[in-house]
Amino acid sequence: MKTWFHSWRAAIRIARRDAWRSKGRSALVLAMIALPILGVSGLDLTYRSSELSPAERVEREIGAADARFKDADVTGVPILQDPTGERHTTVKDYENEPWPSGPTDVTRTFPAGSTVLTDTTGSAKLTTAHGLLMTEVRELKASDPVARGIMTLLDGRFPEKGDEVMATAHFLESSGLSVGSTLSARNFERPYRIVGSYELPNTLDLDQVNALPGAFLAPYAKAVEKAGVPAPDTSVSYLVRAAGGFTWNSVQKINTKGVSVFSRAVVLDPPAKSEIPLFQKDGWGDYESSSGPTPPNSPPSSPSSAWPCWRSACSPDPPSRSAPAARAASWAWSGPTAVPAATSGRSC
Repeated sequence: MKTWFHSWRAAIRIARRDAWRSKGRSALVLAMIALPILGVSGLDLTYRSSELSPAERVEREIGAADARFKDADVTGVPILQDPTGERHTTVKDYENEPWPSGPTDVTRTFPAGSTVLTDTTGSAKLTTAHGLLMTEVRELKASDPVARGIMTLLDGRFPEKGDEVMATAHFLESSGLSVGSTLSARNFERPYRIVGSYELPNTLDLDQVNALPGAFLAPYAKAVEKAGVPAPDTSVSYLVRAAGGFTWNSVQKINTKGVSVFSRAVVLDPPAKSEIPLFQKDGWGDYESSSGPTPPNSPPSSPSSAWPCWRSACSPDPPSRSAPAARAASWAWSGPTAVPAATSGRSC
């Protein structure tokens, strides 16, 4: 009695003999099947490798801290924010009133017993082997366990003294300097020794130097102002570690003081859209699918936003913002749509 096995056995024998007789054609058929599969698999692997998990994103943003606190620059009036703190606006609408612009005391919002690191960013024209190079300067005690994961040390060590800095690998390549070299800034002749090199996983092409808090930006600002040059803007945020972390409810409580929060617990376990008051306001989109429009009378609030020009019928002057000048992009804000400043002009 013949079974299905006997009929397939004959077909397999015929196919094997045919493949063996025409080796070139068989190899071509295999290649036509395998190469597209390998290509698609490679593209999928590359894409997945480039996508950060929420935990990886949190580590690169705040290291081992529980949250990053940042002044919303709205004079301390209550705000609403998205789960990452990248977008926020005031609770009150200022349709026919001046937009509240000014700092608040962020330190008042720190829980008792918390550990806090100050993270300040500015810019300076540094002297290099090839001339002056506009460079981002970041003052953060990178050796502190709370900051672990933000900067990846490649060579040397972290700064330990006020006259020591470390620099990104891209800065060293661009400047012609190396670990052990000294650098200074235009109108600021104090020398700083480069004791290490590092990289920022999110921005490998950034020219940045790192110093201890208070070691560079404040004395540099005094020196350039003395020389008759405006001091560069600085952006200050705080890495905070506290027992129990910061839940969505605690983030919203801190928002009432005019402070935005990037919380580890909230980013890893975000609330439902229905629990986010910001998304109940007209003009704000779903953070999971779109950045959403920004109402014309409230400024964009991404931590990396730049403010070279602000155009609004209700606020012709730029709100008090302090985004790093080295990261500044040439954008003007006109209503809910951002357009290049070069094509938009600067008058309302």
